[in-house]
Amino acid sequence: MQEEELKKQRVYTRRLDFYWQYIAVYAIALLVYALMKGTVSEKTISFEFWDPVVLLLLVFIISTNAALIYQYIKRKSIIISDNGFSLKTRFKEKNYPLNLIRRIAFSRERRIRTKKPARMIKIRLHNRRFPLRIRPSAFTNEKEMESDFIKLKKILREYRNLAK
Repeated sequence: MQEEELKKQRVYTRRLDFYWQYIAVYAIALLVYALMKGTVSEKTISFEFWDPVVLLLLVFIISTNAALIYQYIKRKSIIISDNGFSLKTRFKEKNYPLNLIRRIAFSRERRIRTKKPARMIKIRLHNRRFPLRIRPSAFTNEKEMESDFIKLKKILREYRNLAK
């Protein structure tokens, strides 16, 4: 019985690849700036470490590394099953069964200067004033996640009809 339940659960973990992209861009910018401002003498390259641009880029690199380590340690994930969903981190897990879910809505969030809007899932709960907002693009397998929430929405509708 538990094995069947575990098979029905789908786990979606938080994507961390954009942190690596930011770190790479900042590091390349730092190298290019250091090569432009540096001096070459006697087969050695030297540059000024206390330059404000170098310090700013180093702050960006260090803060992005800290955010990556924090998110990696936290290890956020969403677990979707037929009887609700769970928001899980390494330290705690919050379950939302069907009887706590009031409504699941799909909307599009317009971002500045983007070609297409990002998908947003808003989940209204009975015990919360504001809805939970989940951006599927921030998790692995975003299309499957959206389809699983659509299935959960249909199951919720059937659950509401049976409860009446």
